[in-house]
Amino acid sequence: MDRLELYKIGIEQFREHPRIYWTRSTFFVTLQTGLMAFAAFDLKNPSKIEFTALVLAFVGLVISVVWYRIAKASRELLHKWRQIVLDLESDLFEKEYGLFQRSTAKGEGTSAGVSITSAMVFLAGFFVFAWCCLCVYVCLHLFW
Repeated sequence: MDRLELYKIGIEQFREHPRIYWTRSTFFVTLQTGLMAFAAFDLKNPSKIEFTALVLAFVGLVISVVWYRIAKASRELLHKWRQIVLDLESDLFEKEYGLFQRSTAKGEGTSAGVSITSAMVFLAGFFVFAWCCLCVYVCLHLFW
């Protein structure tokens, strides 16, 4: 397989991964928000906290940890595919013709701002923290 074919495959993979990333992120945001809303409804009367609240908080915690790990791995994978495409471009084209090299030269992917993938990792981490706090809160009410 020649380098141009590898480049086309690399571009295709790099374009496909953001779609997959958004599908996963949308699923987890929806699931976590729904669980959190259900937990908030279940906990609106602190004098009637039951064991189901602990189960719900634990399930939310497990799912958020899974989401966090997937979000981090997906971000790493996107960075790797971008680097693969950049490497193939440097072999195939001169610096002025490579599309990804042009965008990198203009600062894309290196800005001081927060990337969307990093924001999703942060959001997943926030849900991990929120579920941990909720687990502690429910345990304190149930067992003390």
